[in-house]
Amino acid sequence: MKKEIKIALIDSGISTSLASNNKNRIYNKYRSSTINSDEDNVGHGTAISHILLTNIPCSTVYSIKVFDEGIQTTETDLLEALNFIDENLNVDIVHISNGINLSVHLEEMKSICNKLYSKGTYIVSAFDNQGVLSYPAALTNVIGVYWDRYRTSVNDFIYVENSPVNILGYAGNHLLPWTEDKKKMVSGSSFTAAYITSHVAKYLINEASNQMGIWDYLKKKSSKVISDIDKSKENNELIRQKANSIKKAILFPVSKEIHSLLGNTDLLNFEITEVFDHPFSQNIGRKVSEFIYGPSLSTNHIKSISKINWDDDFDTVILGHMNKLDKMLNRNYINYFLDKAKKNKKNVYCFDNITQRDDVNSNLTEYSVLSPYPDTSIVSINTFGSLHKIPVPVLGVVGTSSQQGKFNMQIGLRREFLNMGYNVGQMGTEPTSYLLGMEIAFPNGYDAYLNLTINEQIFYMNKLLSYLREKEIILIGTQSQTIPYSFGNLGFYPVDQTAVLLASEPDAIILCVNPQDEFGYISRTIEYLKNYIQTSVIALCLYPFKREMEWNINVPNLKRLDNQTLSEIKENMHQYFDIPVYINGEDTNGLAKECVDFFAAD
Repeated sequence: MKKEIKIALIDSGISTSLASNNKNRIYNKYRSSTINSDEDNVGHGTAISHILLTNIPCSTVYSIKVFDEGIQTTETDLLEALNFIDENLNVDIVHISNGINLSVHLEEMKSICNKLYSKGTYIVSAFDNQGVLSYPAALTNVIGVYWDRYRTSVNDFIYVENSPVNILGYAGNHLLPWTEDKKKMVSGSSFTAAYITSHVAKYLINEASNQMGIWDYLKKKSSKVISDIDKSKENNELIRQKANSIKKAILFPVSKEIHSLLGNTDLLNFEITEVFDHPFSQNIGRKVSEFIYGPSLSTNHIKSISKINWDDDFDTVILGHMNKLDKMLNRNYINYFLDKAKKNKKNVYCFDNITQRDDVNSNLTEYSVLSPYPDTSIVSINTFGSLHKIPVPVLGVVGTSSQQGKFNMQIGLRREFLNMGYNVGQMGTEPTSYLLGMEIAFPNGYDAYLNLTINEQIFYMNKLLSYLREKEIILIGTQSQTIPYSFGNLGFYPVDQTAVLLASEPDAIILCVNPQDEFGYISRTIEYLKNYIQTSVIALCLYPFKREMEWNINVPNLKRLDNQTLSEIKENMHQYFDIPVYINGEDTNGLAKECVDFFAAD
């Protein structure tokens, strides 16, 4: 049983008045080098220390001042304070009622917090009041505290398992000492966390000797336990690893999505042994290079599906989208291939979300079948809406319409950045994303049939992107357009695209545009991105094909414009928007350098 609880308080200092009223219980031990006085000029540290001293009568508080009036806590200041405590103080608890939203030295912060925890020092840290996952509160060996508006008192709290958020506490008002001997009505996670530190102190005084761990103690004292498990990361890793294990694959059919594999073989980690199409296809007998463009083309000839030899040594069948083809030919190719694959012990990588297709034989999907789609069974928003800030430069590729070569541009930029020697992380919204080496696939375009809410989509993508924090640059892209062409139909609202942008918060955007786009519409898109997403549109990328859309609501005819016309449109756009303009598919290296220069200057 402890008779005295020593607490290091990392905050704004403690007022002289409170210190004089608590002699021998408050000591100024440290302040950041940019701060000139130990006095609390903010009031926050004084309020927190009052809660601690009042609720833990046998406590001694060591003031560690890291911010002052008008001064933001930096990650460097916080790390230096934690290291000072580790090297110079022997305390029971470190209380932190502030933190860092954007951690670029996360491993160092983990290391010092783990070191203190292993010495028997508990760290209690409040989360950001705006709901962002902040540090060190979100770390494993730190008791992270957030607020919940339905808690009725300071001793009423929820214990949370399987989440960075460990405690949900009282969100009501507190009347506490502030500066100039005045009191102030305040609320928020920082004050809630002080009461949780009081519970940790009571544990050390009364329960620690009984071999009960701090986590079990807090769970026992809570009024409610939440134990939702989110499997987003595990699901993503499982599919990615299985995709990376492909050695030899056959492809069917020769569809738009398959084109990206056939035109970028240098980015694949497997061999394309053969390519097949349906028996009525005009591609049969043709060489891939005759009708597909790309920097690294497959050398295959296209064969009819009837020519598949299931005894060949390929290990995987990669299936493009089948819905339209099945309806056109009155077939069920997915069941055909699943059946054949099962009998011949082959794996299947399917671009269709087969769990959402009623016509797929469920008993066949138990074999090694990959379909790169998350669903509600693996996504649980167990951070109560809190999201990660991404500390790595994020580059987004978005557009004013569908069919602009946005995904091919992302692949091209990936190749250029890799050739420059950058450690690239990438999330793609096509089912081919894993196959092209990307860390995250979130197919939300053609025939995706996602059964996640918009909030679940944002949470899922944001969580996975947070694991790419060690990369030097992250690439993301969206489907179709960015803002509506018109209003009055749900199908015309680009809601999924906004989810991608909110999850990733790109620092810079390349906007793909069409020759026939009205400048007013492009301007609206740019202003939306600048103001709602709060990002910079650093370049326009002009699609070199013009759509003949008059009196045609289906896929329009595409006509490539001559170089002179493209040059004139490009110059007009540059003059009007004062943004660099590139031709899609040309000078990708120059576009990549444009992006590098932007981030280098930021």
